[in-house]
Amino acid sequence: MEQQFLDGIHRALSTVQDACKQNRRDLCVIAAHLVIEYGAKVLYLRAGKAIGRKDLKDILDDLLADGHLGANLHGEMDTVRRVRNRTYHAAYLPTNAEAQQALKIAETFALLVLGKGT
Repeated sequence: MEQQFLDGIHRALSTVQDACKQNRRDLCVIAAHLVIEYGAKVLYLRAGKAIGRKDLKDILDDLLADGHLGANLHGEMDTVRRVRNRTYHAAYLPTNAEAQQALKIAETFALLVLGKGT
């Protein structure tokens, strides 16, 4: 299962980068959220935990509590999660700054996850 998430990180990261270049801010944030979700699940599995029905917020909070994720990165990823939810569920169009921040966080987190054990 971990390999599926790692493959998903690569696909979603490519989508984030392309979407941001094309100023598709909504798609940029949604794809950044996928990078974060897949990466968080990889770290969770590597920590020996079962994902089960946990949502991303619960997984991020558990990773923070267990010391697998720093507070700053946790907060930044939670911000992307909230902007993604507004985009996905309320047809919100993220600002350019929100999209660029989502891109930066997705790239940073992808490097962190892909650099560990891959």
